[in-house]
Amino acid sequence: MENKKVNKITIMVGLLLSGFAIMFSETALNIALVPLMKSFQVNETTIQWVSTGYMMVAGIVLPISSMLIKNFTTRQIVIFAQVDFILGTVIAALSSSFYMLLFGRLIQGIAGGLILPVVFNTIMALYPPEKRGGVMGMTGLVVMFAPVISPTVAGIILNSLSWQWIFWAVLLLMTSALIVTLFNLRNVTEVMKTKLDIYSVIFSTLGFGGVVFGTSMGSDKGWTSASCILGFIIGLISLIVFCYRQLKIDNPIWQLKAFYYKEFTLGTILVVVIFGVTMCANILLPMYYQNGKQISVATAGLLILPSGVINGIMSAVSGKLFDSYGAKNIVRIGSFITLISTGLLCMINASTATILVVIFSSILMFGCPLALSPAQTYGLNSLPSELSADGSSIMNTLQQIVAALCTALATNFLKIGQNSYYLLGGNNSSEAVSKGIRYGFIYALFLCVVMVITSMQVKSDNKIIDNV
Repeated sequence: MENKKVNKITIMVGLLLSGFAIMFSETALNIALVPLMKSFQVNETTIQWVSTGYMMVAGIVLPISSMLIKNFTTRQIVIFAQVDFILGTVIAALSSSFYMLLFGRLIQGIAGGLILPVVFNTIMALYPPEKRGGVMGMTGLVVMFAPVISPTVAGIILNSLSWQWIFWAVLLLMTSALIVTLFNLRNVTEVMKTKLDIYSVIFSTLGFGGVVFGTSMGSDKGWTSASCILGFIIGLISLIVFCYRQLKIDNPIWQLKAFYYKEFTLGTILVVVIFGVTMCANILLPMYYQNGKQISVATAGLLILPSGVINGIMSAVSGKLFDSYGAKNIVRIGSFITLISTGLLCMINASTATILVVIFSSILMFGCPLALSPAQTYGLNSLPSELSADGSSIMNTLQQIVAALCTALATNFLKIGQNSYYLLGGNNSSEAVSKGIRYGFIYALFLCVVMVITSMQVKSDNKIIDNV
């Protein structure tokens, strides 16, 4: 860390503003998918690539983020990521075709894979364990609030402007973050200049990229298609080689021994599953409101606002609750609330009262952040300081990969439900979409069951794990 006394708040402002811009961009287009489908004349499985492609690139970059944090200063990584994101945003805003838009989103994904690990690693470097819960909670306000509030803001923009203005708004946010960073960000970690293993980078890219590609191709072309099977084969074999290599070489990209700590393993599983459920809701609810209830895009965005406000409040509160009470009971309560609310969303149809759907989704966004921040802090606090960067990188990578997979799978179940409705003789498009939405939430319900089972394994009420 630089010798001069650092102002923690000013350091975190630029990072959190960057994180907000990235998470806003990651999900803002969910509310614009229907208009984008019409604008570029593509179907649901094709347009979901603007989300899946972004998360896939972020997931490819994330594994090497811990190595980059060790080899470059905090300022170098953050400023590069911000400039990269600005470039991708401009390309997306000026795009005249679907593939140009996708290219811009892929460039944005590079920054998405760099910023969040730096944010969490900075927290671990700046704050002692007994204060991390509250700080993680405020960070959760960014991580969980931005994805939920973004559809509301995007809906308002789309009501009077074109979809390109979503990117111009994001550009303003990231440009502001860059200015704050240039004046206030200080280097908070020591540069160690470790050697980067290029083979690990290759196998990581092929592994995570292959699995996400295979899932997306399964959703688009069918699960027995050659592209789907090839993607899975390449991805799974590469991941096996990648993990084996990390255990054998002297300077691995990931220190997989982080998983030797049971608390970290449980925390990671909970974080990625919670984020997966959230992404399912973020992709399904805008589709339901617009195509199932035939509600305008602006109104659909406003209907998501209550759950966004609740999400933001709970993201901040849950961290403080962790500092006071530990993880066990908070994570379990959040998990059961998430399970119940997702079960209720599995029963909605085109005639369900809109206010009920808003209430169900608001309960969901109460439960998810209640469990998320404590689970994240519980996992990361269990690691010794030398594994903090690796733990953050592992957790964020798997979070992005699972989010990409859940987006593709939720879209796939939506499509299966629609086809099932028409095959049974139905002819109401709203009911067809509603049945697809139910299928998507049934998949999310399965994730909730995993979440509840895992939460029951969280035994310790200790706010600080002893080996930190």
